[in-house]
Amino acid sequence: MNKVITNNIFLPKKIETLEKAHKYCIPGAIFTTLMGVLSFLHSIIYLPELLFLGFLDLVLWGVLGIGIYKNSRIAVINGFIMYILGGAYFRITPMWQSNLLATFYVITMLFAIRGAFAYQKILKEKNKGN
Repeated sequence: MNKVITNNIFLPKKIETLEKAHKYCIPGAIFTTLMGVLSFLHSIIYLPELLFLGFLDLVLWGVLGIGIYKNSRIAVINGFIMYILGGAYFRITPMWQSNLLATFYVITMLFAIRGAFAYQKILKEKNKGN
């Protein structure tokens, strides 16, 4: 009766290889880079006089995307926190934000967090064994 279902979207199977862990991080890197592009486009449309800030956003999100692609725990946590803070800002201001995109991003980043932490754990165990 208390059997845990281990093969679903919220509790997937344990990540056991570096390749699988990296595959979990790739969508997070793509979505993070997409957030930089969307932020840049937002600056072009709504704040053309502050275009340099949009470019700075693009660079920052791009660097986080590269960090996530390289399985960095710091980058994935920072990307998630930045998105949550940005989402809170959009919620308190009268700007439009898609709830569907937010849901996809949060789920993708949770998987990326899981993948990055699993990657580092597997790498540590591998190096410990050598």
